[in-house]
Amino acid sequence: MMSKNKILSILCTAAMMVSIVGCSSGRTSSGAQSGVESQQPGTVEAEQSAQPEAKVPVRVGMLKGPTGMGMAGLMQSAEDGAAVNDYDFTMKEAPTDIRAMLMNDELDIAALPTNMAAVLYNKNDKSVTMLAVNTLGVLYVMQNGGEISTIADLKGKTLHSTGQASVPEYVLNHILTKNNLNPATDVDIVYDVEHAALATQMAAGDVKLGMLPEPFVTITQTKNEEVTVALDMTAEWDKVSDGALLAMGCIVVRSEFLKENKDAVDAFLDEYQQSVAFVNRDIGEAAAVMDKFGVITGPVAEKAIPNCNIVYEDGAGMIAAVQGFLQVLYEADPASVGESIPDDAFYYQK
Repeated sequence: MMSKNKILSILCTAAMMVSIVGCSSGRTSSGAQSGVESQQPGTVEAEQSAQPEAKVPVRVGMLKGPTGMGMAGLMQSAEDGAAVNDYDFTMKEAPTDIRAMLMNDELDIAALPTNMAAVLYNKNDKSVTMLAVNTLGVLYVMQNGGEISTIADLKGKTLHSTGQASVPEYVLNHILTKNNLNPATDVDIVYDVEHAALATQMAAGDVKLGMLPEPFVTITQTKNEEVTVALDMTAEWDKVSDGALLAMGCIVVRSEFLKENKDAVDAFLDEYQQSVAFVNRDIGEAAAVMDKFGVITGPVAEKAIPNCNIVYEDGAGMIAAVQGFLQVLYEADPASVGESIPDDAFYYQK
């Protein structure tokens, strides 16, 4: 919705995801750069993973769209019987559905918007622990005609967007403010309810300027080739955020499950890291896997993956990324992160 010392479901949800909604081309992470080869997509060779004594049942929740796309290799590995753990995947379109399942102990590990993870931690007795950042910025300003090429060019313009009172609004306001533009007076920002509706309006030419997340950027351009990317908001975030990455999506685990199954969680992280590497390395094959499992349609996935900032960042890198991002959100609206910045116990380090 991006120095880097503060690192940061066809279908994504506006509210808290974008309250996530990660997709800027060329951006990689330690996972994406690892180049780890495996016999199957996402397969982890025995000597490379933390091996639990027996296969542990692990219920994994994910969202359709960017935050779930990095799971494709692991889903294939699990189907092939090659995964270390015994995975059961649940896929939803709305992050609120995944949140509810976590709170009801119906999932063990899940992909969530980063700020939603912080709210869960702060409001539910530290019931979740963050394992890794898995998605950076996925927000783009699109135009159907026009001459927008810089943030300054937005002055006096009408910009349609989704995600009011959630991450997209906070990201947009932060970038505008840092570029000496007042979001309330210098840009006429019109908040539409759904990504799909705005994408349809832009493709039809009814809206000339709009901010959308992937994969709706790709969907829009597939329907109307004259719609172009005017601004990569991840890049614009990076210019003004003092190194804080736009860490929009993450992987969390129920804290109780982590306490009882540390080896299984470590094995998951190894397998998931390789899954992310597979998605970023073998785009065509990964897109086919995503299509098969219903994460996103193959043709859209193949075009969108390079712009989806699917990453793997754990440990100190994760902490630096998330703390900087959550600080920006907290300053915009404390309720967006659960009224306080989570303490160090929020983050898992092997």
